[in-house]
Amino acid sequence: MLYQSALGRLKLTTLNNQKQTTQGWTTMQWLRTLRHLVRAVCAATAEILFLRGVGVGALLLSAMLLQPSVMVMGLVGVLAAVAFARVTQVDVMYLERGPLLFNPLLAGLSVGYLFQPSVASLFLAATAGILAFVLTWTLSHVLYTFFLLPVLSLPFVVVSWSVHLAAFRFAGLQHAVVPAYAYSIGLPVPLEGFLRTLGLIFFLPNVWVGMVVALLLLLNSRIQFLLAVFSYAFGSFIQGILTGTFAYVYYDPAALNFILVALALGGYYLLPSPQSYMLAALGVALAALLGQAVSVFWAAVALPVHALPYNLVTLLLLYLLGLVGHQLLARYPQSSPEKTLDYELTARRRFQGSSGRLLALPFGR
Repeated sequence: MLYQSALGRLKLTTLNNQKQTTQGWTTMQWLRTLRHLVRAVCAATAEILFLRGVGVGALLLSAMLLQPSVMVMGLVGVLAAVAFARVTQVDVMYLERGPLLFNPLLAGLSVGYLFQPSVASLFLAATAGILAFVLTWTLSHVLYTFFLLPVLSLPFVVVSWSVHLAAFRFAGLQHAVVPAYAYSIGLPVPLEGFLRTLGLIFFLPNVWVGMVVALLLLLNSRIQFLLAVFSYAFGSFIQGILTGTFAYVYYDPAALNFILVALALGGYYLLPSPQSYMLAALGVALAALLGQAVSVFWAAVALPVHALPYNLVTLLLLYLLGLVGHQLLARYPQSSPEKTLDYELTARRRFQGSSGRLLALPFGR
């Protein structure tokens, strides 16, 4: 009897120890997964502006705390997309692909920009995030397979328009009120317009957010900062000349397309050079024309232009340059235009007479 009792206590102790070990291991797995997710979301946030780095994305998310309701909706969109990916058993490698996270983030931010927090807006942000994830996965496969093109933020544009149209039927949504200080702090109008536009890329038309974005661009690359400044000035000048007045140019939200086109063509997908800067200027001019055309076309249903001109102009020019095999196309974009140029020049000198590295290591795939 004593032997059986001791044996029973030993088994019970062993089971308890195993249970505690399992619980501890599960907790560690959850913490590791959460940390991986946070890092992936931060990195994806930085990619919206063609920046790289978890720290840069964390600073951008921190700047969004100036309007926390907008940030919360963006995070709801991302978390809903991640939950959907887990339910559908999508490979976790999607966390390493920025567009699959920043498109749901932008979709959620757009809901927070339009509506006040409520149960209805939370549901709308979650649905928009899931739809953006599905569209990004589908469009990225189609564009890369048949055209060798990136998906950019095209899925977000489609989802945001869907949200705008659906909102006409939703009586449970209340429009958000943007704080007055977001629009003016006494700086010159062109400068405030530039800073607001930088913030509006993240649906935060806030001068202070724009200052953070401008500082990050300057610290990451002088080329990127100058591209942002000159593209905004050039695009605003074209728009003012065509419309005949500069009174409303610096308040036009569609001006964000000028900055994004210049950052994409002038310093990310193309090697930085005078020729790529000319192509970026041409892209800005095309975006200005296309933006006005789209705004007139969508005026009947009150849809915003968003980033459609940036997406169309960038994709069309990249496809054309790819068809002709242009030498300015960057095969391995790095974290800044300067690093991309250095990497490409080094690779071309090492592998002269070839279109790129033909051999790869058999691991790390």
